[in-house]
Amino acid sequence: MLDWFVEDRLHILILEYPRPCVTLATFLTRHKGRLRENKARYLMRQAVNAAKHCIDHNICHDDLHNENFLINTKTMELKLIDFGCGLLISSSSTPDAECNERTKAVEQTVYFLGDLLLGMTVGDERNRVHDLDALDNPEIKALGLSKEWRDVINLCMFTPSANMPTLEELLDHEWFKQG
Repeated sequence: MLDWFVEDRLHILILEYPRPCVTLATFLTRHKGRLRENKARYLMRQAVNAAKHCIDHNICHDDLHNENFLINTKTMELKLIDFGCGLLISSSSTPDAECNERTKAVEQTVYFLGDLLLGMTVGDERNRVHDLDALDNPEIKALGLSKEWRDVINLCMFTPSANMPTLEELLDHEWFKQG
């Protein structure tokens, strides 16, 4: 962040635009719609850390998708952008209300990160994945993605919210430790 302003009920953030960079969506298009698992892992680790940094500072980005990440094409550094839908996680007078709001923000963030990973690794096949069984689709199986990848997708997108991992637990998953 380079600067910020407050006008009426809006916060205006002035963020850097690293060069040379493109949106993650454009980057994926240049790579035929999907990335190899190792490259996706490298970028996802950055995406999860960016989302975690926001949550740690009481912000829920609330719009995590490949158009809202910039990637520096020389350094492969990922930047989270466009906080227009961002929400402040309020500090409530009751700890239970604050904990519930934070929990919902984390659950939503984890789900969208799983969807981001799915899109990065399976490309257009992502539209066919509506449940865990869909990952057994022959087109997806042919991509040769690891069982750890499948487990991360399952944890993020198909696990009941009561069992969904936190961002810390997600980063501690075996898939993120590989490569």
